[in-house]
Amino acid sequence: MKIIKTLCLIVLCTSSLLASRFYLDPNQGDLANSGTMISPWPSLEEVIDAGYIMSQRYSPLPYNSETSDLIIRNPDGIVGAGDTLILMDGLHGSVFLLGYINQMPITVMGMDGHSPVVEYIHLRACKNWRFENIEVSSEPYGYYLNGRLCFVESHSWHGPSSHVEILGCEMYSAAEPWETAEEWSEKVSSGLYIIGDSVTVLNNVLRNIGFGITATGDYIVASRNRIVNFSGDGMRLLGSHQVFSYNLIKNCYDINENHDDGIQSWAQINGIVADDNQLIGNIIINTDDTERPLNGPLQGIGCFDGFYNRWRVENNLVLVDHWHGITFLGANDCQIVNNTVIDLTPDMTPGASWIRVADHKNGTASAGCLVANNVANSFHVDANTSNNVIL
Repeated sequence: MKIIKTLCLIVLCTSSLLASRFYLDPNQGDLANSGTMISPWPSLEEVIDAGYIMSQRYSPLPYNSETSDLIIRNPDGIVGAGDTLILMDGLHGSVFLLGYINQMPITVMGMDGHSPVVEYIHLRACKNWRFENIEVSSEPYGYYLNGRLCFVESHSWHGPSSHVEILGCEMYSAAEPWETAEEWSEKVSSGLYIIGDSVTVLNNVLRNIGFGITATGDYIVASRNRIVNFSGDGMRLLGSHQVFSYNLIKNCYDINENHDDGIQSWAQINGIVADDNQLIGNIIINTDDTERPLNGPLQGIGCFDGFYNRWRVENNLVLVDHWHGITFLGANDCQIVNNTVIDLTPDMTPGASWIRVADHKNGTASAGCLVANNVANSFHVDANTSNNVIL
């Protein structure tokens, strides 16, 4: 058995040293082709279903970190660790990968000058995958998913997911926002939902969606993404050692009773620990058009169910029409510095925006926090404060 496992690893490592590029054309491709630019394969879904991707999966199941080993998946597959699948124009179907653990990343990317569209992406028990420059939407397929457009999922039976990159992709429920709450509720999909560790999300556009980016896990980086037109929370941090930086979150659509937040977190619920996180340089704007349909109140950065330990919240711009500009209820050794929090209509309901650090809801006091060099409509802080400006 050990010899077989060793041989499988040698095969996988050898394939990574001889990395190849394969081309996929859903309009002109064929599985019998060689996968070159002039002789491409068909859609991504067809290539996956045909078993063309050699990888590894956990066995035996259910997954146990002490007893489950990696075994070869699709030993006759042509695509291996380190290879790249280049998608040409057209509809590439759905992407569902169950148990694809790679020793090196396999890259799935849109060809320059092309606009490939996948219906959705769902990775379960997967490692070392990179998706780049792809459109993700069910609308071009003639229906509205009303689910999750991209889901990175660790699974109790099949195993964890980690080391996934989502780069320069565009995810949308619809090309244009709906005008009624009923249409939003019936048709909208959420953008990116992560349950896993070591995931990187860079330079993506998510528009006309429910919840934008939800990150449950550790060591997740989300930077320079644009979330435009959303009906839930823009971003959620539900893990530790996460960095959310330089993201744009704007245009909240009020369609139900959910209290919408630009960025939200909670801790000590369902075992979630949210410590050592960083929010840096993000921009949150309630709306850029006060006359559009379904404008409603948006909370800025809401961390309501602590405790939160050693957070850094720095250089964020929050323009909302709610008193929760930046709020921590239960915080230790957190730094909130150099932020600008403004309610442009402070005299209107629900009220002017604040920066607030207060007790946990069970009455336990926050401690060791620094709130300095911020601008806000008001401050409600039982902490070390200095050089703050009240508008």
